[in-house]
Amino acid sequence: PILGRVLREQRNNLEAHKQQYQGQANISDEIGLISLALYKVELRQKQLVNFQAELELQLQQVQLSSQTTEISPGDLKKISEELQELLNNQKEVLAELSNTYLKDLRVLGDYKFANEQLLSLIGQYADYLDERLLWVPSSLPIDLNYPLDVYNSIHWFLSPLRWVHFAQDLLKTVKNQLFISSVAVILWFFLLYISFYIRKTVCAIREKVGKPYTDKIYYTFKVLLFNFILVLPVPLLLFYISWQLSLLPFHHDFSRAIGVGLYHAAIVLMILQFFKRFLEDQGIAELHFRWQKKTICLVRNQLTWMQFVIIPCIFFMYMTSANNVAEHSNSLGRLGLIIFTTLLFVFAIRLFQPGKGILNDYFIKNTSLWWARLRYFWLIVFISIPVIIFGFAVMGYYISALEIQQQTIITIRMIFIAIIVHNITIRWLGLTKRELALKNARNKSKAEELNDQPLESPNAGTVFIADEKLLDIPTINEQTEKIVNVLISTLLLVSFWLIWQNMLPAFSFIDNIVLWQHLVIINGQEAIEAVTLTNLFFAGLYIFLVSIAAINFPGVMEVLIFRNLEVEAGSRYAINQLAKYILITIGFISVANELGGRWGQVQWLVAALTVGLGFGLQEIFANMVSGIILLFERPIRVGDTVTVDNISGRVMRIQMRATTIMDWDHK
Repeated sequence: PILGRVLREQRNNLEAHKQQYQGQANISDEIGLISLALYKVELRQKQLVNFQAELELQLQQVQLSSQTTEISPGDLKKISEELQELLNNQKEVLAELSNTYLKDLRVLGDYKFANEQLLSLIGQYADYLDERLLWVPSSLPIDLNYPLDVYNSIHWFLSPLRWVHFAQDLLKTVKNQLFISSVAVILWFFLLYISFYIRKTVCAIREKVGKPYTDKIYYTFKVLLFNFILVLPVPLLLFYISWQLSLLPFHHDFSRAIGVGLYHAAIVLMILQFFKRFLEDQGIAELHFRWQKKTICLVRNQLTWMQFVIIPCIFFMYMTSANNVAEHSNSLGRLGLIIFTTLLFVFAIRLFQPGKGILNDYFIKNTSLWWARLRYFWLIVFISIPVIIFGFAVMGYYISALEIQQQTIITIRMIFIAIIVHNITIRWLGLTKRELALKNARNKSKAEELNDQPLESPNAGTVFIADEKLLDIPTINEQTEKIVNVLISTLLLVSFWLIWQNMLPAFSFIDNIVLWQHLVIINGQEAIEAVTLTNLFFAGLYIFLVSIAAINFPGVMEVLIFRNLEVEAGSRYAINQLAKYILITIGFISVANELGGRWGQVQWLVAALTVGLGFGLQEIFANMVSGIILLFERPIRVGDTVTVDNISGRVMRIQMRATTIMDWDHK
């Protein structure tokens, strides 16, 4: 256990040492100044190589400076001897100075090289510790003496003398920061004052949400901001107290530890209070996002009693982890972690339990969603994480368990943010769907007016304007939701990777698996670069994202751009097709870059294939060029009536290689 604590303390100090040595290693300015001084010395030494010419030059300058008085030959000879002696001395001094500068440059070069080597060793040592510290025990396993240790820690925490000193320290630091304390009190009362008006505004917004002509998406953002302001007073008070305690000298260990615990407890309290307001009656979850009221009530009831257990546990875990009171972390802090993980375990069961869980109705209603079909997988994941943390804490890996718990909390926060973003997007799409439906109704009315006009014979030379194509709203919504789901899922996966990559060694070995190597040119020199399993993973991710984006891009364009512009159906189709080809090109370049492909490696092959295809597939290439011209210049558009080789029909689709026409027999 002692070794584990020592290694973790060294790992925490490595970053500070690394920054210190990085600052010291930046000696380029010193090297530049010494090099410039050495250049000036060498330049002067070159001038002194021709000693006689330099002596005559100095004598001429002496004579010019004394034009008013004539120098006798005897004085001139004496001056010449003194100048000769001075120039000889100067040569010796310059030689010594040049050697000193050269020695300084060598020393600085050696120092810079040694510093770079040391930084490299620090990085390697940090990576080594990151991969293995998780499995190094930091305390003894829980035994029969553990209750006695907890009792002693509680007795230490409840000592009246310590709390008297705490109150004195807090009053002292508040008096020292009297102006800031006054501003903080004024701000705190101001938040309490405006909370009444905020509640009235939220009630007024509730009357507008859900109604066809008054509902707007910015109401959701407004209520989210107001809810955040309403939960601020108590957490801000705890933040202020913790900040004041952090200003105390280090020997006030108990007070500073209380400040650390209050800081982390304030963060958890703010998040839980915000989530409770999110789930309140006629709140965002129910009124804006249309969540089931039964599910909202169950989750809110769980959080109501859980917060009274979670916040004290978080307080004790972080308070006992402070440097000068760390001896109580294995008893009181570990007890808080055990209670916290037990609470997470119970909440996970009540949330995902098949048949009786809080989310059971949601999973039954949304069986088409992929994450709903994996409900048993989520049950196993959310149950296993608290069990793993609990086992680590009991077996003596307390600091490892604490680190896993911290990453788990961050992961849960990211999931909560993703849920809010997803529901805001779905709500925005619902409001947009209403606008598109109104636009469809107007287009349909316009088309009926045109169809009610008397038809003339096609041979009479009358030109008919094709009806505006009605928007396929279900397809647009499906495409947009699919892209949103893929984008949010991808961002979640990336965030999970960033959160957990330094925690589990299973994530670090992937970058060491080399699949193949290829030559690259860096700064004009050839170097070997490895393609690892990580590159292959990102290449697959790019293929997946580009495929989803290319297929569902038209729906996104309709929702984001075309609904606000008067764009004809043919123009929309042309823009969507060109954008699809651009996305595919970007995806191909990204995949090739990840897998080591370079243009210089394939340009001759591409040139040869181009010549061969130019002779063998002239017609296909001509059709592709014609398709590009049709998409850009749009002489015909989707929905136009055309005649080709005595066959008349309506243009249904324009692509690079071919254009699809449906005749009047629907062939």
